[in-house]
Amino acid sequence: MSTTPLTRSLDSESLGNQEIERLFQQPGTDILVVPRPKTFAQIETSSLRIADVRSNVSLRHATEEVAQLAGEVGLADPLVLHDIVTSLNAFGEVFKRSTLELRIEYTKKQSCPKFHCDNVFARLIVNYLGPTTQYVYLDRADELHTAPHYAWVFLKGGKHPTFQHNVHHRSPEMNGNEARLCAIVNFAEWVGRA
Repeated sequence: MSTTPLTRSLDSESLGNQEIERLFQQPGTDILVVPRPKTFAQIETSSLRIADVRSNVSLRHATEEVAQLAGEVGLADPLVLHDIVTSLNAFGEVFKRSTLELRIEYTKKQSCPKFHCDNVFARLIVNYLGPTTQYVYLDRADELHTAPHYAWVFLKGGKHPTFQHNVHHRSPEMNGNEARLCAIVNFAEWVGRA
């Protein structure tokens, strides 16, 4: 079955969370890339530390909890922190969750080099700096796609009821001078966490 990338004419300003949910639930949509405008200045990298931190975040206290977790990476830009909270809230609304796992990664290496699909219900990735998430449609595996910076990249995993196993993704290749900052959102209990 041929698949069509669902990135055409989509953006977060014209799509509400209900429309994102409707599009994402469709069979054959194993990835939904929602481009978004950059809403902040260049991210200051001098204070960032190589780290991969994660914690469950209550949407009720997301602003404080995101700031605390981001502080472990050295990320303090209030506009970027606000964007991470906005992304958490969108994911929570789409999937009817009030507590989510947030992972913030700042790295200079390719953390997940093989194309794969995750054993989750759904995942959201937002790339802020450096190379961005790459993906291929299995019926056209020679065509490499790269997510735009700041886009919401919604991925279905093997636990989603309409998962079709037609898209694989990976973290991007990195050269020695590059660094990548991204936020990853999962269900809080995706690996049995409370």
